[in-house]
Amino acid sequence: MGAVPEMADRLQAEYRSAKEAGRTGDSFEAWREGVLTQATVAWILGCVFVRFLEDNGLVEEPLISGPTKRRGRASDRQTLYFQSHPTDTDRDYLHDVFRTVARLPAVAKLYDEARLRAMRLAGVPGGSQRRLGATRSPPPS
Repeated sequence: MGAVPEMADRLQAEYRSAKEAGRTGDSFEAWREGVLTQATVAWILGCVFVRFLEDNGLVEEPLISGPTKRRGRASDRQTLYFQSHPTDTDRDYLHDVFRTVARLPAVAKLYDEARLRAMRLAGVPGGSQRRLGATRSPPPS
């Protein structure tokens, strides 16, 4: 947690609030592990659902991956994103993907950051890059 001080501060504040409101009796460490596990699951499911939308033709533009040419188009989209946002990270790119998908009325609430508190507690550095890599890997032959 020391590597990401603003995240540690935010977690401490949320823990104090939860403790004072009687929403947890756990130690900070146990509570934090639960919150971070929920955040990780939210990110993974968010990416998996975007891939489901892509693979089933429910989004026109490939955002994360897809078969053959669509995988390349998704990679190109990410490259263009970073050209426009050179200081952003893969986490920021995934937020952009989720905001793009949130424009679809049927899934807007699934990607509403106000409703997905866990999404604010982004994972470990490199975690988003691993998520993108895992979703871009071609299926085994």
